[in-house]
Amino acid sequence: MGYGPWAIGRTLLLLLAVASTAQAAEPGWTEVAVRIYHAGIVTEADETGALDAAAAILAAADVVPRWKHCHKGAAPDDACARPLAQGELTLRLVRARQLTPQSPALALGEALLPSRRGTPTLATIHVDRVDWLAERSSADARLLLGRAMAHELTHLLTGIGAHPASGLMRPLWSLAELSREHPEDWTLDEATVAAIRARASVTMTLARSQTVNSQ
Repeated sequence: MGYGPWAIGRTLLLLLAVASTAQAAEPGWTEVAVRIYHAGIVTEADETGALDAAAAILAAADVVPRWKHCHKGAAPDDACARPLAQGELTLRLVRARQLTPQSPALALGEALLPSRRGTPTLATIHVDRVDWLAERSSADARLLLGRAMAHELTHLLTGIGAHPASGLMRPLWSLAELSREHPEDWTLDEATVAAIRARASVTMTLARSQTVNSQ
């Protein structure tokens, strides 16, 4: 996307907000089904690259995402017509409008976390905003999209809306951080990894219990 020449400060920040209110997994790993929905707004190559990047990040918490393609143009998947199973997540990609140089800092995505007891299942990624930020920072758009996916999915996996000060789950991503490409900026911190593992253990126990009771 082209917006013409313009001046930009190094302090521009993009907020990743939370709504208010290839191989089989090894033993000890958690498989998480994630349904992908969009209206054909990303190419297959871009989608694959982003999902691979997100999966690589989540692997640090022993999570293996099983992507279920429920979007326009995808091969029919019977799983897409069934109600969400215990622990299953939904990732929605949207493209709202073209941004301009004067556009304010906006959220790259949101994770919907229930205000009361309940299991979070839905995250949304704004692909237009990801593309805008990638262009402004000369970052790899596929990689940035995958990082945004991993960020929001982590909110769902932990059920936590708070952000640590550093690492992938920090709330603000600056152009300077994107340009310098330090690995530690894009990994999950130890506390977040522990939270994912703890919640995954509970979810797996509930899922097994439901399976036994239904037999």
